[in-house]
Amino acid sequence: MANKKQTVTSPELILVDNQTQFVASEAFKSLRTNLLSILSSHDEACKVICFTSPETGDGSTLNCVNIALSFAQIGAKVLLIDTDMRNPKIHRFFSVAAAPGLSECLSANSELQDATVVSPVIPNLAILPAGNTPPNPTELILSARFNQLLNTVSDMYDYVFIDAPPACVVTDAAVISQKTLGAILVCRSGHTKIDVAKKAKHIIEQGGGKILGTILNGISHKNK
Repeated sequence: MANKKQTVTSPELILVDNQTQFVASEAFKSLRTNLLSILSSHDEACKVICFTSPETGDGSTLNCVNIALSFAQIGAKVLLIDTDMRNPKIHRFFSVAAAPGLSECLSANSELQDATVVSPVIPNLAILPAGNTPPNPTELILSARFNQLLNTVSDMYDYVFIDAPPACVVTDAAVISQKTLGAILVCRSGHTKIDVAKKAKHIIEQGGGKILGTILNGISHKNK
């Protein structure tokens, strides 16, 4: 029996934080403009982009979610996919269940339309959560089913933003970035070491992926 499709109700995102709304929203609008400029050279009807970071805690999920939201705000049809099946986070931003999700789709235990979360409050935005943690996340990412899923969603959306695990922790990010237009590498100010960031870049490029750009996350805007 097909599962009933979930809906996003009230997302708790930095863009709707009253204390940081202007600074944060302007920062993501600027990132959106820069990313649109980078993507303008690509002819693909659907742009599939991977977000990753060198290590855990660098802020790639937060940036991926808000970039997806910012693109939806300009009328683009957007899908947000959580591929971090070991440590899923995206469902928490939207207060929805993690499953069914990607792992169920790739294991043939759920259909894409049943696992996709649609938003009645954020027009043009849909989410595919990570699903239950499988015993073989990397193998699922390497599978033909994942390629087929990307092909399917590329026909359905204008942009697909993929939140991938940290590049220096598991190999998933390198595999995913190779299947997309490229990766956005998110580093955290005062946290990410230069040699670790270089290692993440090397891992992605060695795996056949491309770095589209880098985001420096966690810079304080307070007056000192």
